[in-house]
Amino acid sequence: MFYWLFKSKSSPSTDPLVIWLTGGPGCASEVALFYENGPYTINDDLSLNSNAYAWNKVSNLLYVDQPIGTGFSRCSSIFHYDTTEDEIAANVFTFLQGFLQQNPEYLNRDFFITGESYAGHYIPALAYHFTKEIAPGSLNLNFKGIAIGNGWVDPVVQYPQYAEFAKQNNLVNEEEYTELQAGFKQCTDMINSGADSMYTLEVCQLTMASILGNPLAPRFNVYDIRKGCDVPPLCYNMSNSDRFLNDATIQAKLGVSGRKWVECDQGVHTALLGDWLNNLAAKIEYVLESGQLKEYKNFKFLRVYNAGHMVPMDQPVNALNMLQTFMMGTLHMERPQTSEIIQ
Repeated sequence: MFYWLFKSKSSPSTDPLVIWLTGGPGCASEVALFYENGPYTINDDLSLNSNAYAWNKVSNLLYVDQPIGTGFSRCSSIFHYDTTEDEIAANVFTFLQGFLQQNPEYLNRDFFITGESYAGHYIPALAYHFTKEIAPGSLNLNFKGIAIGNGWVDPVVQYPQYAEFAKQNNLVNEEEYTELQAGFKQCTDMINSGADSMYTLEVCQLTMASILGNPLAPRFNVYDIRKGCDVPPLCYNMSNSDRFLNDATIQAKLGVSGRKWVECDQGVHTALLGDWLNNLAAKIEYVLESGQLKEYKNFKFLRVYNAGHMVPMDQPVNALNMLQTFMMGTLHMERPQTSEIIQ
């Protein structure tokens, strides 16, 4: 399992350890590293620029390519790909044990799990695993909290909201909105009834497609409706990262010579299709109820304006402010300039 660690530029010996997990499922964490909250961006000539709002300004930032098969992380066969969140959580726990053996300076350090999109499945599963399944102290980290950006957590709640969002943002007309409501009702009824998951997922995604249009040429950027879709399916031109991370010299320095890096691995994605419709909200509830530090109404929702799906890309100042105040426990006290905090 491949990881990339960037030590804090503030107080590396005492600052928290923050792990970042990109979604997909199957999308590499280097996507966030170079295009969202990492210390560098890549120029067209493959040189690097510093990112003044990188999250390692205030934390020791750990990017992990997971599940196995994602990014530079490899296994011997596609038949070993993870297919459940339990497998994913167990593998990441094993990874962290190995990471701490290699980097013992992080033993017993404050630890936060962060990520976005399909990490709305990963993160609750990991947090639940660390909180419930692991013997106290066996992780050797001071697990403090989780932060999920625009996460895919509960399909039954979230699927119908696509219709509301599409209507409110004038992506559909009234007739289309009515059809969407019916389509998503069928979708959620099938999820609740326990119908075949692959058939149910097809019904739900076909309803989604009526908003987005042709997946190979969507009507707008799936991750930011204010923009066009330059390069489907991710809609952003990330060719610089493709060239940089597949360069033989770079791979030699990273210790991954001969591996093929892709932004999102279709095999990993396919292996987890059966996980897509699962509801992870209950595991978040369990974690919130069983933390050692109690706080009344300790769940906070941060709405960031003028941003698309990838908030650290579009609002790096506010994203960094969010992380710093979250880690300091002052998120409820400070209000970023273009954000609204709902407690």
